[in-house]
Amino acid sequence: MKFSASQEIGLPASIVFSKLTDFEAFERLAMRRDVVVVRRDRLPAPGVGASWDVDFDYRGKPRSLMVEVQELRPTDFLGVLGRIGGFEVTLEMSPQDMGSGRSRLGVQMDVKPRSLSARFLLNSIRFGKKGLERRFARRIADFCRGLERWHKTGVSPWQ
Repeated sequence: MKFSASQEIGLPASIVFSKLTDFEAFERLAMRRDVVVVRRDRLPAPGVGASWDVDFDYRGKPRSLMVEVQELRPTDFLGVLGRIGGFEVTLEMSPQDMGSGRSRLGVQMDVKPRSLSARFLLNSIRFGKKGLERRFARRIADFCRGLERWHKTGVSPWQ
């Protein structure tokens, strides 16, 4: 199941990309929300191969997520692969300059089942795909507004 959204941001693409790849800030944010984040790589800077094991509770059940950066082109593209339960999720983010200090962030997410039970669950979710698409677009818009606030105030708005 594929989802996509794009949103204009009042920041240049280079700044948007630097915020997207500030992995340490996202790690701290997750830890403040009682999420256990374990970095699996030893890369000195953001790059391909950066990976994390993330453990959290969702709706009263413990969940484990494995996240890995699959592709990273500076100021241009970030591709992340996540595995949770029987699902594999590919997330692609690409900020593009629009001039005059503005950019557009394009986000694509592809969810693929990797087990029979995940396939059944995904097929039942397809009936509500329109609502999920709206929610995905709204979350991306909120995320982009948060990036703008983060840049203006210097403080992550998701704390």
